[in-house]
Amino acid sequence: MPVKLWQKDDNNRYTSRIITKWDSPLGGEEYRAEAEELDRRLDEVLDDSLSLLDELSGVSINIRFKRIWCVGRCVQESGVLRLPALRTERRVLLWRAMAWKCWLGTRHDYPNSALEDRWGILRSSKQVEPRNPFRAKDLFEIGLWLQQQELQEADFILGGRVYNAYAIAHRTSISTPKMREALKEWLQNLSSDHRDAVHTKGNFGKVGKALRQRWPDAGFGSARRPEHYSPKELLVEVHEVLEPVLKDILANQRVK
Repeated sequence: MPVKLWQKDDNNRYTSRIITKWDSPLGGEEYRAEAEELDRRLDEVLDDSLSLLDELSGVSINIRFKRIWCVGRCVQESGVLRLPALRTERRVLLWRAMAWKCWLGTRHDYPNSALEDRWGILRSSKQVEPRNPFRAKDLFEIGLWLQQQELQEADFILGGRVYNAYAIAHRTSISTPKMREALKEWLQNLSSDHRDAVHTKGNFGKVGKALRQRWPDAGFGSARRPEHYSPKELLVEVHEVLEPVLKDILANQRVK
């Protein structure tokens, strides 16, 4: 997908260029019409994300978690992911374009329109674009993954913490809705104190690590994946894998 990438030069002037999958130094001006149309539609996605966030202002869930869930839901509902051009492009270019629009506030018809300062809350101003964005798991990609479930359900499973989502979202074998449903049932059987302990920063990473070891993406042990189990069988397996992890988490808490 050719995208219009907004940036700011050394003289604080807003500039844009058209880039494609390989970010060729020759540029992608031949795709400008498609990129301009996508840029316009991304304005709508970001505006809709802010509106949805406002609608959910009364929901007591971590604001950063809520923000990226809202963006993910609005991207999904916008239809931009179904554009034919995305069949041959990596979504990372889409996220890159959206991130810079948030950081700069540039609408598709800038400078004919004012900068949109509120978009900045959808993307942390402290987050630096990775040197190789094709290898990093983008924040907006996590948001798209999160919105596969309703906000409250995703919050329950991940404790409203974005860094907990990173523990499993990038692993194909354990990031499926079926695994998330099994995780939800396992967590429902815990006390609220034990769930809080599991969701504490660092501890959920142990959960993700144990699940990855049991169901690796490739190599030995990867032939049978969670989707091959019945819901009941998968819950039994998840319980067996995570009970030792829970005991370790609780033991370390007592020591501290």
